[in-house]
Amino acid sequence: MLEEEINSLDLSRSDLDEMISDLYELKSLLEKYGDDTFLKEYEECDTVGLSISEWYIRTKPVLKNLTSWLSMYYEQKIEISCKTNDLKQKIKKLRHDVLASFNKS
Repeated sequence: MLEEEINSLDLSRSDLDEMISDLYELKSLLEKYGDDTFLKEYEECDTVGLSISEWYIRTKPVLKNLTSWLSMYYEQKIEISCKTNDLKQKIKKLRHDVLASFNKS
């Protein structure tokens, strides 16, 4: 499940990188044109793009760590379940043996 999110994140990040690249191509044209309105819009787009890019940069490692942790969790959950079942059987056997021993006396 998280692997799909990581793949989706990678695709979205690639799309964002293309958008930012398109935006940066406009910068020299806007500087030559000198329209403050366009430059202000450019700066707003740049700020938002960088903010989104930072989110992708921070989020991907977190998802990877969660994926590793979940994998370890599921492995340990199975192991603990087996140990719990073994313990249950041992206690049941011990109880039976103790009661059988008292009944013989």
